[in-house]
Amino acid sequence: MALIVRYPGVVAPASRCGQLVHQADLLATIASVLAVDLPADAGEDSISLLPLLQGESQPVRQHAISCSIRGLPAIRDGHWKLILGPGSGGWSKGGEGSGLQLYDLATDLGEQKNLAAQEPERVAAMTAAYQKIVAEGRSTNGPQQANDIVVRTYPRP
Repeated sequence: MALIVRYPGVVAPASRCGQLVHQADLLATIASVLAVDLPADAGEDSISLLPLLQGESQPVRQHAISCSIRGLPAIRDGHWKLILGPGSGGWSKGGEGSGLQLYDLATDLGEQKNLAAQEPERVAAMTAAYQKIVAEGRSTNGPQQANDIVVRTYPRP
C-alpha cells in the first residue's frame, strides 16, 4: 500500500520507506500517537507504523492479508504477493487457470508473471501463514478469537 504522511517533527520531509504496511495499521498508529491502549479485541490486524515514521528501518509486519472486491483473499510477505484463487481480484474477470497466483512485486508490479509453479516452497509458507492468521482471528499478538465473518478460500464449495 502506498501511504503519504506529513507529520512535522517526526517524519523527515521527502523521506521514503519501503516496508510493508497495511491500511489497517492506521488505527494502531493513531492510538500510539495519542498514547491510547487498544483493547485486545480491537485492531486485531493493526500494527503501529510509528517506528517507521520515526525513521527506524526494521519491518513492523511480515504479512498483510487483503481481500478483493469479489472476496478473493491474498497475502503479502515483503514484496511477494500470493493470491489464493484464480482471476484478477479486481473488477475484471482476469486470468483463468491455476488456483494460486504468486507475484514478485519488486519486479512485476503489474502481476503479469505467475511464479507459483517455480516457487512451491514460498507458496507453501505463505499459504501456511495465511491459514494461521485466519485460524487465530488476528495477525497481531493477542488472544485467539473468532473471525467476524465466515472466511472462505478457493476452491469454494
